Amino acid sequence: MFYGNIEGSRSSDAARAASAAVFDGVSEVMAALAAMERAGTTDAGSEALATAAQSLTEARQGFAALADSDFAASPVNLSPLDEASQGFLVAEAERLSASGVQTARDVFELSEASIARVVAAVDAFNQNRDLGTYSTLRFEIANSLFLGQLGSLVLQTVP
Repeated sequence: MFYGNIEGSRSSDAARAASAAVFDGVSEVMAALAAMERAGTTDAGSEALATAAQSLTEARQGFAALADSDFAASPVNLSPLDEASQGFLVAEAERLSASGVQTARDVFELSEASIARVVAAVDAFNQNRDLGTYSTLRFEIANSLFLGQLGSLVLQTVP
């Protein structure tokens, strides 16, 4: 999500762990959906969904801890983003009830809030596997991954 392993990145072990947990969780969701497709039934994939929820919860905790780190006070700059991406980031901040994106803390808090919505969508889908909860799950995953991509670019502006 935050591409902490890119050469030249200044990310911490904690940032890499939080990012990896997001990817672990999303891959487990995808594994569960694939199991359902293969089996032709919505009963398949329960174990993978439970694992996904745990990984994503760990990611939330990781991003919450990053928001409390010394690095979090660092200012960020949205200039690497094109106008549409800046608009998306601002809209996501509003949708996730955040005040805006001015510091690394804001990016981490947005990430945590976005992952919380993915966890809620996983839980809702696990409780009621229908087209509505499936669509919401895919929407929240896509939004969270795109937000992570933008957050990665913005965090690279920290002086």
